[in-house]
Amino acid sequence: MAKQQENKKNEKTSKDTKKKVDEVKKDQNTKTNENKNIKDNKKTTKTKSSTTSKSTTKTTKPKETKTTKKENLTKTNEKEITKQQDDILATSIKVIEDEGSETLEQIIIDKLKALYRLQYIHSQLDKIRIIRGELPAEVQDMEDEIEGLKTRMGKIKDEIQKLEENIKYHKIKISELSENIKHRKEQQYQVRNNKEYEALTKEIENLELDIQLAEKRIRENQEKINQKKEQLKEAQSLIDEKIAILSDKKAELDEIIKETEEEEKRLNTILKKAMKDVDERYLKAYTRIRNGVSNGLAVVGIVRNACGGCFNNIPPQRQLEIKLHKKILICEYCGRILVDDQIIKEVENEFVNK
Repeated sequence: MAKQQENKKNEKTSKDTKKKVDEVKKDQNTKTNENKNIKDNKKTTKTKSSTTSKSTTKTTKPKETKTTKKENLTKTNEKEITKQQDDILATSIKVIEDEGSETLEQIIIDKLKALYRLQYIHSQLDKIRIIRGELPAEVQDMEDEIEGLKTRMGKIKDEIQKLEENIKYHKIKISELSENIKHRKEQQYQVRNNKEYEALTKEIENLELDIQLAEKRIRENQEKINQKKEQLKEAQSLIDEKIAILSDKKAELDEIIKETEEEEKRLNTILKKAMKDVDERYLKAYTRIRNGVSNGLAVVGIVRNACGGCFNNIPPQRQLEIKLHKKILICEYCGRILVDDQIIKEVENEFVNK
């Protein structure tokens, strides 16, 4: 009723202002006609003598003063009209603001609900991942370890092959050296003097030393091969153990996935719809905040007069502003979006009913 009365008043005032504007226009038209008549009189007076021009100017002076008075009156009337028009505009703006305040508050509430709905779905998905625990990461780590052990076994096998080839080389070398020793001993029976005999004996000794060195290399390589084979056995036993544990963990993970698979699919479908309800700039801000925090909470409520994300105290005035829903507010300490209990309850009730 009060609004209707105000609207009627505004209509009356607008009608009065229109009447006044029409009157001002009429006065302006009469004034322009008078000015035209004065100009015509001036042209006629110029053709007459100077004596007559003086008389005419004297007669026109009082007319000019009358026109100036009329102009002043029209200016005051225009000022009054503009004031009335400003008052009408001010009242209409107030009415629009009063009507728009409810719509603005509802828009902010809808945006906050959409953001908290998105946060609620992400929190539910995070809970499912927590139920799975560290199993997916453990399974991946064990698979990586098994692959690492297999590559290590391949390297050990390559090293054993190289050592065996080295042993073969030294065995061939020993056979060649032994043949040379046999040949030098046969030459000792054919020598003519002691110098040749001593030279052959020295060559035989050097060849025998080379044989001893080759036999030493063979023994060292054989010891290395034995060590490498032990390492292979240990790596194989480790692989067998890891494979057994991995199979158990995979079976456990598959059971958990089967239990939560339907719920996860349902939440993912709801999440896609909820993301469409959020404005793009708010969605970017939400994802940036969510990725920047450890617990994944971008939209939080007030818990014991503190932020639900960083647990820093929120002043009472700030809490009141959050409840009024005039604008979207964030925590001054952590940058999370803050919502009140009303929005949290309404959003959670939506999912409970589903």
